Amino acid sequence: MQPDQKSARRIAMENLKPGMVLARDLLDPDKNVVLPRHTALNKDNFNLIMLNANQYVYILEDSIQADRPSFLALEVDAAEHIIPADIPVQERETFKSFTAAYVTKPAELAKEFKRISEGGRINQDTLYNYADSIMGKLKTKSDILVYMNHMKATDEHVHTHSVNVALLANLFGIWINADSKELEALTVSALLHDIGMTQIDSQIVNKQGSLTREEHETLKKHTTLGYRLLDGADMPNEVKLAALGHHEKMNGGGYPLGIKGDRISKFSRIIHICDVYEAMTAERSYRTRICPFDVIKTFERGSYGVFDTEALLIFLQNIAYTYLNSRVQLSNGALGQVVFINNHNLSCPIIKTDDGRIIDLHTTKDLKVMQLV
Repeated sequence: MQPDQKSARRIAMENLKPGMVLARDLLDPDKNVVLPRHTALNKDNFNLIMLNANQYVYILEDSIQADRPSFLALEVDAAEHIIPADIPVQERETFKSFTAAYVTKPAELAKEFKRISEGGRINQDTLYNYADSIMGKLKTKSDILVYMNHMKATDEHVHTHSVNVALLANLFGIWINADSKELEALTVSALLHDIGMTQIDSQIVNKQGSLTREEHETLKKHTTLGYRLLDGADMPNEVKLAALGHHEKMNGGGYPLGIKGDRISKFSRIIHICDVYEAMTAERSYRTRICPFDVIKTFERGSYGVFDTEALLIFLQNIAYTYLNSRVQLSNGALGQVVFINNHNLSCPIIKTDDGRIIDLHTTKDLKVMQLV
């Protein structure tokens, strides 16, 4: 039904305010009614509007009150009280505690991998402590994402990657309310997912340039080699399957088995997402990290048939909201703070710049977040 133009006004998303009343039904992409006309806007249903509306909605004229702050203004005000944005991440005490707990773990894990690869017994509790001791230093578990984005590159490439993927998987387990037993198994699976790399020539594993086709085929064997190392260990089967299946794709285009859909183990599907995200966002000695919002965009555009859709949606939504209130630099050089996450476009948040401008990157196509600062 079209709105009555005499009683309705088209209002941009950033100007919506609590108490405004919809002049027509809010529909989802499949034309189902999400919110019926005459619904009064509030904090709870505003997220539904952000998720399903485009750039504007129709509002009943007599419900518009000029003296009320917009939802966006409320978010900006809240953001300014949540985080001391003027304190750089590297200077925060929690970051220093995190760094102190983190810095020795890749080298320790390298020794553990060597011991296991030589036939040593695998102690799941010891492995879990690598991640748990780091997570315990955080005030908020999701801080791990911001802090990892400020870590410097190390020479322990494979082992740093394994620790980081384990931290991401642990966080994912928290997001899905995994019980303590499952959380531990998922975290250990992520720590061990690349243990097969210990069986590959180090010159191939650590090569900084492009691999030849033959080298790439050799590197792919780390999945089966890792599974063989873990096969006889006294640990959950999901841990072993994650080493084997973390490069499988939902459409069957992965390796080593080329299986698809639910035939891929649950942990493999989760770790596949964490593995790719970490590889793109981490700084390496031979390249700079990719901005998390660019990585989210890559996932949004190129994930069909590759990743588990449900797991990826959980991951991306939580990842994006983790960066709410973060300090960022835009592509035009402006500095600012993430004050709102667009549910319908997670890679394009709303930024409040240091000079007071409000920029919606969903509608400002010539700008993007370049990096966290």
